[in-house]
Amino acid sequence: MPHQNDTKILKTDGVGNLNVLLACSPHTKLTEPFKGGTEAFSATLATELSKSKGYNVSVISDENEFHESFEPLELDSTFYDLSDRVRTNEQALSIYKALSFAMRPLNDFDLIHYNSFMPELYQSGTFQQLPVVVTLHIPPNPTQVKIHKSFCKLMKRVRYVAVSKRLKEAWAKHLTTSIDVIPNGVDVNKWSFNKSSNRSYYVWTGRISKEKNPRKAIEISRQLGLDLLLAGPIYDKEYFNVNVLPFLNNKIQYIGHIDQKALNALYEKAIAQLCTSNWQEPFGLNVIEALMCGVPVIGNINSIQPEFRELYGILPCEFQSAKELEDKLSETAIINRAECRKSAKAFGLKSMLESYVSIYDEVLSEA
Repeated sequence: MPHQNDTKILKTDGVGNLNVLLACSPHTKLTEPFKGGTEAFSATLATELSKSKGYNVSVISDENEFHESFEPLELDSTFYDLSDRVRTNEQALSIYKALSFAMRPLNDFDLIHYNSFMPELYQSGTFQQLPVVVTLHIPPNPTQVKIHKSFCKLMKRVRYVAVSKRLKEAWAKHLTTSIDVIPNGVDVNKWSFNKSSNRSYYVWTGRISKEKNPRKAIEISRQLGLDLLLAGPIYDKEYFNVNVLPFLNNKIQYIGHIDQKALNALYEKAIAQLCTSNWQEPFGLNVIEALMCGVPVIGNINSIQPEFRELYGILPCEFQSAKELEDKLSETAIINRAECRKSAKAFGLKSMLESYVSIYDEVLSEA
């Protein structure tokens, strides 16, 4: 955590002893395996701001985790059992900590970068009139719209960023402030490329939930007799029990919530990745990760956002007929897997990092 006597410098090259607070949520875990793309983004950005830029970085996240490059910001806790107000005491404690953020002295920090969905954290944050950057990671819903409309009015210096053009367009209907677009970045060095043609199964990755729609991937596999491996956290246990568990067998397997190393190994022998979302993906980090490993992606319009559709290795498919599916599966045989990786490098980590440093510079220089 930064100290008050640290010299605060922001150089034009983006390198300096800047003190940054990334505001996720008090219960957010930023260690692998990540729960989702927002957690992966937050951990990666915090690490790179510290290692590559030399910034002092603290994060509002799970206080019990250890990170080499940054540390969680300690917020006040309580000994009271608050579970009578919400479903679990863990949820209640997270809300309590978020509200305590309003009273936490933040003189050590130069700016706050929000990556949170918690209404309480933004409400508390209005008492902290530091320069602010907010990254929008999910589509607008009534609760989130209300949060950010209020936040925009109450904050003196705030810049909004969306992780894709599609997400910006969705939010621009609700917010009057300008919204920049900075696509999420993937660290090329953390995703290995395997030239082997010995590939034997299809993969589906993501959180197990209705909006991600793994049931569709299972239906496709059963219809065409494909071997399918599913990986990701069980976000909705009831959905899993009804739409996934009954269909598991020796050809369709759920291998659990796995870390990046295991994902690399999974992609090594994958023919293609199936993306079957019901909702419009705000970004779709797993698409870029698969391409980075040389794995083509067969996905519908919800899963494959516009910025991805011209990338080599993207095979658009609405999963409407067996013929359409079979044609896309046949195309995977002639895909140049090295070109898949090359195309994914357009969404590298360095570009994302430099874009955020530029935004920080601008918001700090505003009068």
